[in-house]
Amino acid sequence: MKHFQQTIEWMKAKSEASEKIKYTYVEKQDIYVQLNKIPFTSYFFGYIPRVNCNLLDFDYLNTYLKKLNCVGYQVDPANYKSESKFPNKFRLTKAVALKYNVIINLQLKDEELLGMFKPKHRYNIKVSQRSNLDFRISNSEEDYEKFYELYLKNAIRRKYPPRSKKYLDSVYKNFEDKVYIANVYFNNELLVSWFLILYEETVYFVYGGSNDLHKEKMSSYFLLWNIIRYFQGIGIKYIDLMGIKDPKTTQDGFTRFKLGWSNGRYIEYQDSFDVVLSRFYYIFKFFYYIKNFIFP
Repeated sequence: MKHFQQTIEWMKAKSEASEKIKYTYVEKQDIYVQLNKIPFTSYFFGYIPRVNCNLLDFDYLNTYLKKLNCVGYQVDPANYKSESKFPNKFRLTKAVALKYNVIINLQLKDEELLGMFKPKHRYNIKVSQRSNLDFRISNSEEDYEKFYELYLKNAIRRKYPPRSKKYLDSVYKNFEDKVYIANVYFNNELLVSWFLILYEETVYFVYGGSNDLHKEKMSSYFLLWNIIRYFQGIGIKYIDLMGIKDPKTTQDGFTRFKLGWSNGRYIEYQDSFDVVLSRFYYIFKFFYYIKNFIFP
């Protein structure tokens, strides 16, 4: 099952949003590689998101990417930690995507599904259902603009750097009818909004925004419960919540919220790694670390 980040739509969205990003399709491997331009050089550093590493022919891939002036590339595996590990010839590196995740199985019957939730989550769902909330889902441009407005306000309030409007416009445009905007209203006031991408058998929670109003109504619980019911109704098998922080060391609010839908169970992906193709890789990494040290 291919991840949505391994699609032409995702690669086009990334490259159209930034002149520094290109991509290539490796037909023999049936994978996309994001090519990040290294400033002031003719070289690139590659990135392969969420791919089944057991299917990769690294010798072929290395030769292919060297011809495109790649000094190296990073792989974020789709393989679980419980699977066999890869050869230790690769250099472990910090993942671009979050290493831990929660995936909700929509194929379960209602009793089984509810049994997967933590008791507090089941209680909060019941509270939300008595709170006169209104769930709406569409892929209209009007709802997308409402989402972005709330997403931006949320980022400013929580003090994290938001994706640019150009970037999100590119994702919205390229995925077209695969995008769903799920909203919850109270008295026609938007409380929470999620940007979802449906690809094959899975719907992915990609971006979200909320405000601080009417917290007692548990609008986020109402939103995800209704997302579950909606996509169950059209035969979708999974909801991918797109990452949590390390639950063994971090229990921030969003991690706790996501873990509650699986009663604390989570997926751990295999370690991300770099493949070195040129001595210029080490120079690139040196300046990369310096940049991130000075401008974290």
